[in-house]
Amino acid sequence: AGDFFYVTDVLTSKSHRRMGVGMALMKAMEKHAVELGATQLFLHVKQDNIAAKNFYERQELGYSLFVAYDAGECPVNVEQLAENASATGQLLLTKVLPK
Repeated sequence: AGDFFYVTDVLTSKSHRRMGVGMALMKAMEKHAVELGATQLFLHVKQDNIAAKNFYERQELGYSLFVAYDAGECPVNVEQLAENASATGQLLLTKVLPK
């Protein structure tokens, strides 16, 4: 996995929302990312998807809006990541993973 892990899509069917499925998926992904050696996780959220943004920013998950580093310190090429994920213009959220 390298230094970071990128999640492209997390979806739950409408009939299974608010049942802990999304939380379980994210926790399992985070565990897997740590097992592969990742230290940071990134994901994009559409700017108008307030429910998703609020979900990821909940205390139980702890994601926050990515703040750009100096070019030499940034673990990922943010523009290239967005382009590759067809997420240009979306919000980039991140979380430092436990060791």
